[in-house]
Amino acid sequence: MKVVYCYRCKKDVAGLEESEFQVLEPLYNSAWNAHRDLGYAVDAVSIRVAMRSSGVFDELKAQHLNITGLELEPSCMVFLHKLSSFGPPCPRCGTLLRTSKAQMCFSCGWNGKTASAVAPAN
Repeated sequence: MKVVYCYRCKKDVAGLEESEFQVLEPLYNSAWNAHRDLGYAVDAVSIRVAMRSSGVFDELKAQHLNITGLELEPSCMVFLHKLSSFGPPCPRCGTLLRTSKAQMCFSCGWNGKTASAVAPAN
């Protein structure tokens, strides 16, 4: 696990290694399906409410805490942040780019099309 900034959540989140994601994904899918089977809508708002009040997400939350040391508090539709979904670190500021094809960093403004890939000297 590595703490990374999620541009969707607008905060630092637990970035999961593939092995960690493989443990949590089945629990996530099971909780999601149980939530839907109870007759609830499957959208960001109802899931956030259910995570606070329903027991269907308890095992997922407990395992996430066990693996990462951080509470699972979804702020966006990406509940589990897989490191491989992010791009490489920005050459200027080190924040992970949004995707592997990203050519711009929205944290510092670095633009791969117009800027040198070398970090500026301090």
